[in-house]
Amino acid sequence: MLMVLAGIFSSRWWFVAVILPLVFLGMAPQYEQPTKIALNGNSYAGISFKLSGSFKVVSVGVYQYSADEKQPNDPHLMMWRIEAADPKNGGREAWELNTVRYGEVPDGYVQVSPNSGEAPPPLEPGTVYRVNADGFFGGFFKISNGKPQWVPTPSDTPCWAKQGSTWIRIACS
Repeated sequence: MLMVLAGIFSSRWWFVAVILPLVFLGMAPQYEQPTKIALNGNSYAGISFKLSGSFKVVSVGVYQYSADEKQPNDPHLMMWRIEAADPKNGGREAWELNTVRYGEVPDGYVQVSPNSGEAPPPLEPGTVYRVNADGFFGGFFKISNGKPQWVPTPSDTPCWAKQGSTWIRIACS
């Protein structure tokens, strides 16, 4: 019996059958990608948002920034928003959807703001906007020299908490 075990342990097949699967199992958690939204493009060819991460993209929204918003993702400040055509399916994976261009609706999605078929308002240079995908806060950006650039969170950005079914403003910590 020891000869059989010694023969098995000294062969390459033992390495392939036992050690390699253990190495791959140890690497499995590393396949999850961090959630990110990157800015690309320019105001002439179009602004786009490169999505990455291991999440299903149900919606993507662009909002004009205002310290006077009445609720999170205030519809009055919404510039453009798309949602998965089949919300039960949950949309496509971020890495699969990859890039969403402002004003262009990807396959499997519908435009909910402005109304379907209407072009969203142009993104104005110097105006601060916010982008998010499924509530993941991508950040604030503005168009400068024709290119989108991340900007720091404005100091007067409101913070929110839900009290029952109502959003209330709270002090930001």
